[in-house]
Amino acid sequence: ALVAFRHGKPELGVRLLKNIAATTERGTLGTFKELIPIGLCFVQLWSAGLYVQGWAEGLFGLRPRADRHELGIAPCMPAEWPAAQLNGLRVGAHLLDIRIAPSGLRVAHRAGPQALRLRYRLPGAVETTPAALHSDAEGAWLELDIPAGTAYQIALQGAHLDIQTDSAQGAA
Repeated sequence: ALVAFRHGKPELGVRLLKNIAATTERGTLGTFKELIPIGLCFVQLWSAGLYVQGWAEGLFGLRPRADRHELGIAPCMPAEWPAAQLNGLRVGAHLLDIRIAPSGLRVAHRAGPQALRLRYRLPGAVETTPAALHSDAEGAWLELDIPAGTAYQIALQGAHLDIQTDSAQGAA
């Protein structure tokens, strides 16, 4: 599933993750049945962890660096999906809510000891070139420092960027 997401095939990635989840209904030795609801088996903990990893690192493209107070986001979402949201994400001492959509990204930095460096991989070409825009082999990245208690909305309107900030209190 992760390979599918990393190679721009989100429909395949989602299908593979759904296949993993289907094992909870049928039961398969060494998978979720050994974790839920019977009890926790530390030897088999990977079976649920890899499923969650597929959504977090695949669909959302999360690349946390808690030691550097940094989070990379490179979403790969199926075209027919309107949006996906992840609430209560912990990156070290930071607490975040993230919403990805074809039109952009919203990150609410609920709490943290300092600003969080956000690196967002922009889909496609962007005409505007703010100072915070960097390019590498993976594409164009927007870098922003998001103080705790604020939210950033990054909207893509055609090839133009629109970045807005507001208070994260009460926002979702």
